[in-house]
Amino acid sequence: MTGYQIGAVSPFGLPQPVRILVDETVLAEEEISIGSGQRGLAIILKKKDFVQAMGTVEAGKFAE
Repeated sequence: MTGYQIGAVSPFGLPQPVRILVDETVLAEEEISIGSGQRGLAIILKKKDFVQAMGTVEAGKFAE
């Protein structure tokens, strides 16, 4: 669906809008590491930049 390899999905540059879920513990950090679209490479953003770039995300308790 995304065109990215499994395990390397990035929320940037998707061919169509998708629902983005973020565990609330991620938003408790000042820096956030997300998939870049290529396995083994990540994008590290300040939380405020991540929130601004993502726009609407759904935050909740998704991890145990």
